[in-house]
Amino acid sequence: MYARVPYRGWVLKGTPDGSSWEPFASGFRTPDGIGVDAQNRLLVTDNQGDWLGTSKVYHVRKDTHSGHVASLVWRNDWDGRNPLKVPVPELEKLRTPAMALLPQGELSSSPTQPIAIPKNTFGPFASQTLIGEMNLPTLVRLLPDPDGETSRAAAIPFLYSPKLGRGNHRLTFSPDGSLWVGKTHLSWAGSEGLTRITLKDKPNFHVETVKAGTSTFTINFNQPLHPEALKSLSVQRHTYHYHIRYGSKKVDLQPVSELQTNLTNNGKTLTLTTKAPLLKNYLYTIQLPKAKSTNGLPLLGDVIYYTNARPKTP
Repeated sequence: MYARVPYRGWVLKGTPDGSSWEPFASGFRTPDGIGVDAQNRLLVTDNQGDWLGTSKVYHVRKDTHSGHVASLVWRNDWDGRNPLKVPVPELEKLRTPAMALLPQGELSSSPTQPIAIPKNTFGPFASQTLIGEMNLPTLVRLLPDPDGETSRAAAIPFLYSPKLGRGNHRLTFSPDGSLWVGKTHLSWAGSEGLTRITLKDKPNFHVETVKAGTSTFTINFNQPLHPEALKSLSVQRHTYHYHIRYGSKKVDLQPVSELQTNLTNNGKTLTLTTKAPLLKNYLYTIQLPKAKSTNGLPLLGDVIYYTNARPKTP
């Protein structure tokens, strides 16, 4: 990927009447979605490839650089060098960490539009964020965990169904609270048509929030977690290479061992404590296979993918 035309790989900010615009943020490869969440965060998804070890979700702020180097040539302060010849450690210092890493082919393969669920819509999920997906029959739920100037987030499968299908390109909510998914297809992926999604009027069991500390995760559920789920709980962590090559394998993939678990708040809060501090720019995969609430409801999304973009200091 390269930037032949001005500001290819940038987010541009325009006036409402279209009379003027300005460069806003750089560093994107093949973004296929932009949106504002309920907390007014500007979100952009980007797809795996050169300089992107896996697909990602960014919280975009003005003058930030998200890591794909081709767009650097359009910065006013760029010194004229070929970005591909700049040492990777120097490039690393320029980039803002992604808010969420989406493991390729596992949670997502080609993320599309992020959309905020309107108030009074989709019951307990109102004001949360969903992300579309091009190559897998899934939607992803994003739970931000902001920390100062760096945003972190947990990503959780929201819907995975052959009935949804692939090509989930653009999303919108109708006045009756339905989610409409507009599909598209490319030469290697996707589908076509429209799909309407409604939330069933019945109780469900889901993760409400995920917060990380120096060496802890605090997971809050909307209903009590059955203690039996702790027997099969596991946590792994890994990161990705930052390099010009296409994608990246999982780097330094290891189980998080000697993990302490504690259920409080009548079973609605699960605290995980690790022996060592959480690592920067690592993705922590928390698995709760076949977890259920105390009244037998299955957990909606039993894998939590938490991106520790910046660890909290002790």
